[in-house]
Amino acid sequence: MDSENEAVDAAHEPTDGEGGSDAGYAGVDPEPRLRVVDVERIEEAGSRIRIRVSVELEGVRRQDDAEGLNTPIMELRLAAEATLAAASAALEDPDWLELVGVKLLHAFDADVILIAVRTADEPGRKLVGAVPATVGQRTRAAVSATLDAINRVMGPKLRRRAAGAD
Repeated sequence: MDSENEAVDAAHEPTDGEGGSDAGYAGVDPEPRLRVVDVERIEEAGSRIRIRVSVELEGVRRQDDAEGLNTPIMELRLAAEATLAAASAALEDPDWLELVGVKLLHAFDADVILIAVRTADEPGRKLVGAVPATVGQRTRAAVSATLDAINRVMGPKLRRRAAGAD
């Protein structure tokens, strides 16, 4: 069982007063954020693999797994599926997020992972996340790319939920 480090996830950590966030300003509460706590890669019998993703939202941790054949692209897909399942559990809305696809590209002398997602709210709209990946960090990069895709719609959903409208 391997637990990948957080090198790729740095872009998804909240920062004080940067990037247009009100976090860190006096009298303003930071917006709730879904945060990745851990990513585990578990090799199983019969050429199978399990990816376990743990997330935290407002102090509550959730985790979910996805299991399938142990191939490089399947590992990325499983990471995205486990991330979406954990995010959906954190939001208490299991049918809200759906994985459209996963792609590993080589562009500008680097590997890039693209994740496409759609929501039940807007099934015709695809949300795309992209994160550069290094060898040995591709699973974690797929998790980060998935967060990149859903962060655009996660904030408004959390605000609606906090207001009691969702």
